[in-house]
Amino acid sequence: MTDKESKELKVLPIEEFKKKFNEIYHAANDAEKAEIMQLFKKDATEHTKKLNRFIEETTLKMQLGDMIEIIPLAYIARTYFHKSKHWLYQRIHGYMINGKHAKFTGEQLQTFNNALKDIGDKIGSIKLV
Repeated sequence: MTDKESKELKVLPIEEFKKKFNEIYHAANDAEKAEIMQLFKKDATEHTKKLNRFIEETTLKMQLGDMIEIIPLAYIARTYFHKSKHWLYQRIHGYMINGKHAKFTGEQLQTFNNALKDIGDKIGSIKLV
């Protein structure tokens, strides 16, 4: 399969992709079939990684939902992580930093959860008279 054929397949609707892929695959010899499958597996692996990262990032943002407008993110970053609010935003949104997507470690996620609980407790204990 040529690079041109590979690129053309990537932009086709699914039914056309299946038809074209089958045409190319069945016309190929055994060595070409092995190469096609290797390329197909490589692309599938890359897409799976991208999809998993998207799900992880979206899940965190969905969990925060509208609360992201209410939560004092700068305060949390400064008080609980000793970092800037930009550092926290980068992890919440999965921004690309130095060639890698920023994300929370398990320990940082636990710290974030503890911070939210602590702030909730503090707010819940306020009683104005």
